[in-house]
Amino acid sequence: MNIVVFGTGYIYRKYRFLLNKASVNVIGLIDNDLKKQGTIIDGISVDNPMNINKYDYDYVFIMSIYVKEMTEQLISLGVESKCIVQEATFIQYKKFLYKKVFKCNNSQRILLLSHVVNLSGAPIALFRMASILKENGYDVTVATKVTEDIENLLYRYLERKISVEVYADWKQLDVENIEKQYNVVIVNTIDLYSFSVTFSTLKIPILWWLHESDDFYKNIKRNNDFSFLKGENTFIYSVGDRARQACEKHTGYMVDGNLLYGIPYLVSNENKIKSKKVRFALIGYFCELKAQHILMQVIREKNNMWQDIAEFWFVGFVDEKTKKMYEKYPNVYCTGVIDNEKMMEIYNNIDVLLCPSLSDTMPIVVTEAMMNKVLCVVSDKVGQVSYIQPYVNGLVCKAGDSYELGELIQWIIEHIDAGKSMGECGFSIYENNFSMETFEKNVLKIVEDCLRL
Repeated sequence: MNIVVFGTGYIYRKYRFLLNKASVNVIGLIDNDLKKQGTIIDGISVDNPMNINKYDYDYVFIMSIYVKEMTEQLISLGVESKCIVQEATFIQYKKFLYKKVFKCNNSQRILLLSHVVNLSGAPIALFRMASILKENGYDVTVATKVTEDIENLLYRYLERKISVEVYADWKQLDVENIEKQYNVVIVNTIDLYSFSVTFSTLKIPILWWLHESDDFYKNIKRNNDFSFLKGENTFIYSVGDRARQACEKHTGYMVDGNLLYGIPYLVSNENKIKSKKVRFALIGYFCELKAQHILMQVIREKNNMWQDIAEFWFVGFVDEKTKKMYEKYPNVYCTGVIDNEKMMEIYNNIDVLLCPSLSDTMPIVVTEAMMNKVLCVVSDKVGQVSYIQPYVNGLVCKAGDSYELGELIQWIIEHIDAGKSMGECGFSIYENNFSMETFEKNVLKIVEDCLRL
């Protein structure tokens, strides 16, 4: 069946993996956005809808929220209404948008629930947990709701022969039958609170793995209680002390323990690009909590001293207006988004990672920098502060305090050799707490304890 897809935005990115799994042949992409026309998406050149009649299609799939308008547009261009398929029709009546089961002889079955499946921190952490459980012989299934850009991590699960279930809506999850099919359920992040009240009644162990900071709870507390966390078979584990403190403060329930994520050891083999300047980097999407604005305030105030002796890299998505504003300083660079594999080259070529976040439970970029023996400067609202001894294996500044951050940057510039030594010592934080060996040992112990109940 040959189809043309009308719309290449959010809805398309959300459901395109279904097209890849269905018996359809996408022969064209069309979009009203003039900026997209002529660009290549998924190996196909995006065309103007005016050219729809040049395609030998069976159906045109509308993947947009503007269904009515786009349907009328297609009909005006000569497309028969019977050949127009809307996104809602495409997924209608499906319990599973996608399901793949890999047979396993182990009778111990574990269900992992993930609020999203993409390449951000918590979903990647759960993928590594699922891989550990699979490698140790457990029958593992991961269930998730369809979201944007699901396919990259979804395919990684399939490569590891981990069973997956993708739902159009969490309401389709048959909670009542879970205890008949599984021995343990692991819920990744409290983001799934809205449909989980019935979990507290299940007779099998339910393990919540919480990553959230204060801010998340503040946004949901008014309209929700957390009674689902008090079940007799419910266990709560947090990604470090800040996530634990946030949970206990806002829910009133005690956390059973910490379960830190694991990161595979990976460093760049390339030679470091030589520079006479001290290179600082702040890595993360641009938002108030990541505190790029605070670092920029410091640079504005002190760059007359630093212009020839320091560079500042902002790594992560940034809009063009902000990029131009930042890069008017000749020693400031906005790199944009960097692929995960290429991040090791960033760590290899910087001297200092700055993480002055106003709230960050356990940012992966700090752990990765420690793994690469890069000196880390974190605020006192960042999770790794629990493991840092100032001036021994890292540095700590007060969150939101631009003066203190500026003083630390100046100290590092004047004592770069001492900074490198602290970076070397910081590696032990990764090795002792975040290595895959440590993560595997902790995950297996917790799961084995649950199975004994």
